[in-house]
Amino acid sequence: SCTSSGSVTLAYFAPVQVQLGNDITVCENSGGSLIDAGNTGSSYVWSLDGNVISGQTSQTLGITTPGVYSVMVTDGNGCTGTDQLTLIVNPLPQVNIGNDSTFCSQDPLPLLSVTNSNISTYAWTFNGDPVGSGSSVQATSYGTYGVTVIDNNGCEGYDEILLEERPCEIEIPNVFTPGNGDGKNDTFF
Repeated sequence: SCTSSGSVTLAYFAPVQVQLGNDITVCENSGGSLIDAGNTGSSYVWSLDGNVISGQTSQTLGITTPGVYSVMVTDGNGCTGTDQLTLIVNPLPQVNIGNDSTFCSQDPLPLLSVTNSNISTYAWTFNGDPVGSGSSVQATSYGTYGVTVIDNNGCEGYDEILLEERPCEIEIPNVFTPGNGDGKNDTFF
């Protein structure tokens, strides 16, 4: 009978742990966020909504486009790990308190209002100074009124309006009709 012997060395490598963190919610135009896959010295393949992001092979990734970001990390032993998170981008609140306007000094100034139901905070200014914190403010003087709002998602919007005084129109009759009993244009000044 013949015999033979041999040996095998088995190595166990721990799986790669990847933790991108919780889903991220940002406001439009906020600049996005930076995510980090950890595991320095590994190789990285980043994807957005299942599509590989060409040229993105570093440990960190700046994200601005909404969607599901995932990464596959491969360490020096060939072991891999993956994780994903979702980036939600909320729109900025739409604010419109009207167009710049002119008023005769005898005309009342308007009540300025924001009619967006998703607003949680209002900050009104007149020529840069605070004048109110409700959904509307009564204009009392000519100048620039502005409102900064924060919606229920924490996103900020702004609008302003310029109210200017203009000369009042004076009606001068072109007909003089005294004594006809209509009560109009009966006297000349």
